[in-house]
Amino acid sequence: MKRNLVVLLLFLFFIVVMSMRDFSIYEEEGGKISSEDFAEQAMLVYEKFLEGKIECDGIDIDFITTPKGEPDKRYDTQYAVFDCNGNGEAELHVQSARYYYIFQYKNGALQLYKNLSPYPHYYALKNGAFISHDFGAGPLSDEYRYYIFDTYGNETFSIGFTKYDKNFNGEYDEGDEYVFDNVEVTKDIWEKLTERFLYVYR
Repeated sequence: MKRNLVVLLLFLFFIVVMSMRDFSIYEEEGGKISSEDFAEQAMLVYEKFLEGKIECDGIDIDFITTPKGEPDKRYDTQYAVFDCNGNGEAELHVQSARYYYIFQYKNGALQLYKNLSPYPHYYALKNGAFISHDFGAGPLSDEYRYYIFDTYGNETFSIGFTKYDKNFNGEYDEGDEYVFDNVEVTKDIWEKLTERFLYVYR
């Protein structure tokens, strides 16, 4: 009796756990697969790319990490896997000192989602958007642009904001120029308007 009760409880526990899991169905060329299997397949493909076993659109990991004409050297390179376009599927982000490529797993293969190379420097934000940051030296300036891309990599929104060290004193103060969305504003207003976009630097 006790044994039957334990088996029944384990069975009920299994049913509850399985019902709580996300088993969305994806259409692939080979048929329908669960979201769990889809994520597992994507990770295997991403690993193959990082290991140099496959390429995508003529791009391989050595192209991203190796300086041109210096085959024995390697750029400092970072990679991450996360969903940046809100479609529920994680993309592979690979960024070296010169390149930033985003790849996605789609229709059973690795595809290029976005090429954010080489300049200015792009950063992925927590909300799925991106911000580019370009430094200037004559005068000192910081130019930013905030982007949102759709699931196909198309730009759906962007806005720019810049600050210039107009008085050449090496710091940003009230005597400098601040521009938000092509409109010149005060330092205080610029900081308030850009705060929600620049949290990545805080």
